[in-house]
Amino acid sequence: MVWRLVLQTSAAGTAARVRAARALRRSREGKAWEALAAALADTDLQVADAAAETLQQIGPPAVPVLTRWLSFRDPRVRERVAGILGQIGNAAKPAVPTLITRLRDPERAVRIAAARALGRIGPPAAVAVPDLIRRLADRETAVAAAAAKALGDLASLARDAVPALVQCVGHWDRDLRNAAAVALGRIGATTGRFVPTLIQRLFDTDREVREAAAKALGRIGPEAAAAVPALRQHLHDPDREVREAATRAIGQIGGTAAEQAIPELIPLLSDKDWRVREAAVQSLAALGPAAKPAAAALVERLYDERGRVRLAACEALTAIGTDATEAILALLERLEDKYESVRTAASAALMQLGTAVARAVPELTRQLQQSSPTARKTAVRCLAALRNHAKPAIPDLIARLADDHPSVAEAAAEALIELAPACRPHVRTLRDLFVQADQVQTKARCARVLGALGPAAREALPELMDALARHGQSALGDEVAAAVRRIQPSAS
Repeated sequence: MVWRLVLQTSAAGTAARVRAARALRRSREGKAWEALAAALADTDLQVADAAAETLQQIGPPAVPVLTRWLSFRDPRVRERVAGILGQIGNAAKPAVPTLITRLRDPERAVRIAAARALGRIGPPAAVAVPDLIRRLADRETAVAAAAAKALGDLASLARDAVPALVQCVGHWDRDLRNAAAVALGRIGATTGRFVPTLIQRLFDTDREVREAAAKALGRIGPEAAAAVPALRQHLHDPDREVREAATRAIGQIGGTAAEQAIPELIPLLSDKDWRVREAAVQSLAALGPAAKPAAAALVERLYDERGRVRLAACEALTAIGTDATEAILALLERLEDKYESVRTAASAALMQLGTAVARAVPELTRQLQQSSPTARKTAVRCLAALRNHAKPAIPDLIARLADDHPSVAEAAAEALIELAPACRPHVRTLRDLFVQADQVQTKARCARVLGALGPAAREALPELMDALARHGQSALGDEVAAAVRRIQPSAS
């Protein structure tokens, strides 16, 4: 109560009244909210601003009070109240009917604020669509632009506004043209009969209008095939946003017309902006097998610095299909990507390629001899990912157990354990390496792999038992003992 009185007393001074307005945020009294609403008309702008900020923070509980003040005689208050309700968002639904009446307010600023508020309230304000459509013809273009933006904010709920918005895209006022084009892009689901008008807007001098027209054409889909030649002209637009929108639109439209743009989409895979590269990858993916000429360039995107582009490239190669060894090797490397989504997409792509992945085994086997430990380790892990397809490489993987780089040798052990069923014919090779190895770590890895084979490794038991007797209580002895227990459970 004290803070309310301070707020209402102009003699208290600006600082005290601002502090009072902020303190009332904790109040749950209707009288406090009424006092804050009344302060919106205060001649001291600092006090009025503090009251507006507090009412916005109070949020939904203040909506009934704010709704009443939408009819206050001072237009500045009506404008402020509409703005606060918009900031409150969906919870301001009870104010929608009154906000609709304010779309006809005699004051331009209030009509603009009401339109913006309805857009921000979102789905609960869908009933305002007919009134917002009427405001597109407001004598003040700023009001019409605000109505267009609000309709865009309502997205698919504002489909009935499409014909009027298309007309606005050709309006003389730049802000209204822009707002209408953006709204069309956000609403989507427009129909083919508006394609000619949108094609004209692709050549507008305003970047945002070109971008929005391209987005709207993409949302139309196959019915916008006639726009593809015009969209192709914008694949090299100087503005990144336009290039991206035109690129995506071609993929969304699809069909024969879009397939003709493939040679022009391929260079965009190397665009300086990653968002354009991603759009090009996704559009090519949408074109499916027809985009196979882009496969080699898409493989390069598997090494893109941006994770989203790498992900899109994995998905594109799945959609397009390729049996090129280079693609398979690159996808295998992506199984080690730092992002799980990329790893998952690479795995799906490899599964889609099926038996074609077996063609990568000889190249991966050769890479096991590379001087770079990283290259050898990557080859080991890729072979492990190939499962049964990697059978021909098992002898080479066994040799890597003695690799002079510990991380490569450990990776080889893990790979052979994963491939255990396929390693059964190679027990003697593992046993011989176990016996002949000079390094204790190599012997331990051999024992671990033999243990993973279970009873299938029985013929290695004599050598293992001999090693167990000699090494006893040691790290190697523990590895050997564990292997023996797995090979011959009765030994435990």
